[in-house]
Amino acid sequence: MAGVKITDLTPLATAASDDLLYIVDVSDTTESPQGTSKKIEVGNVARPYKVYTALLTQEGVDAPTAIELENTIEGTISFTYINTGTYEIVNSNVWDFDKIWYTIGGLGNVGTNTSNPGRAEIGRESNSLLIFTFSNELYDTIDYNPIPINTQMSNTSIEIRVYN
Repeated sequence: MAGVKITDLTPLATAASDDLLYIVDVSDTTESPQGTSKKIEVGNVARPYKVYTALLTQEGVDAPTAIELENTIEGTISFTYINTGTYEIVNSNVWDFDKIWYTIGGLGNVGTNTSNPGRAEIGRESNSLLIFTFSNELYDTIDYNPIPINTQMSNTSIEIRVYN
């Protein structure tokens, strides 16, 4: 669109994270001493990280299913059932654990097992991100740890951030 003023362009009400903006990189003087023209995605301007945000539901011995709310993380995110109350978060790309932050919703979004509400936790073991779900009412009799249990997630929020 050579010769068109920016003020003459049609306005955009809401930008998607992969929409592009024009920017001058003043640290790159390849084109001129004032800087070099480049493009940047909107999602990289607003945040210094990529994000995966979803609502998870899990029933029986099935892997959690996700309603993705936002996903700018490189790779494909999926979930696998490991054993009772343990699920792996799988990324088709390798996680950079030096630049990752994660959280999962706690109480309040209990599953269909409402007679035995529980909680969800997320953590890292070796090179995996795992979700653990526990009963809040059932404990083992030896060291009084909560017992892992399935069917505790129903629209449970999860967010994973990978920083640039």
